[in-house]
Amino acid sequence: MIDWTAHRKHREQAIADTGQWVGLLDADGSPLMDLPPVVSMVAPETRNDPGSLELTVLCRSSRGIIHPAVTELVAKQLGVLSPEGKLVPVADQTRFVAIERAGVPRRVYWVTHTVARGDADAPATLTIHGVGLTKLLSRFPAMSAPTTWQQSFKRFERDWVGPENTKVVFSQPRELAGMKMVTVADGATLDGPAEATIRRLITESLAAAFRVAGITKDLPIQVAATPTGRPSPRILLRPTDGPLLEEIAQPAAAAGVIITARMWWPGDPPVTGLALSLPTVVVAVEQAKETP
Repeated sequence: MIDWTAHRKHREQAIADTGQWVGLLDADGSPLMDLPPVVSMVAPETRNDPGSLELTVLCRSSRGIIHPAVTELVAKQLGVLSPEGKLVPVADQTRFVAIERAGVPRRVYWVTHTVARGDADAPATLTIHGVGLTKLLSRFPAMSAPTTWQQSFKRFERDWVGPENTKVVFSQPRELAGMKMVTVADGATLDGPAEATIRRLITESLAAAFRVAGITKDLPIQVAATPTGRPSPRILLRPTDGPLLEEIAQPAAAAGVIITARMWWPGDPPVTGLALSLPTVVVAVEQAKETP
């Protein structure tokens, strides 16, 4: 368990001493450790774009001590070099990098891959690559019929498409749940003010996905429901069960709607309309003061 009050004081002290706090988070968004000294950082932020991170840190001290971040990001592959002579990163666990500075919102990035440089058994630097939290929306479909997604799973050893006598089976059995997809021609359309309509599609798609997964409380990603009250142009959304972020990005940009995602931690100011107690990615959908 994390003492969030103590950790907040620790982060504030790091910011006072060095200007920023940079830490590695686990799959649940909880801090694992402070990252070692930063060599370089590139982290641009653009409206309605997930943004990217390229962070290089020292991971070997002058006495040859390896920072534990290496264990989290590359340890399973230590000693295995790519054809280019670089250590191959671990890719089977979710990790995040958080950056805090005084007077600005916390920025958190989903780690995509890490490059270690140095000796095969003792890397000297880690270059961590990541994307902004809005990219997490690409892991969910923009559901055309979210209420039809079922919670009951059945085991399938073969694809039901095609004749049974073909004997085409999956290499590994799969657990599948039933759902319906409404084609564009069928007219699955959401109509209304852009801010409210985009917020509704995100909320319903996330809720259905977590319901199917059996997650009914403390959802790891939630949508702030408070409207801005600004005039928002009318749009039509026709979800086609494609990646959620890709389906809403262009209509949002055209309507002047800004989509952001931030990591909320215990001790942060409360989010109106949400009862949060654990680390949570909070998605905000807000009409800009001026449309494009």
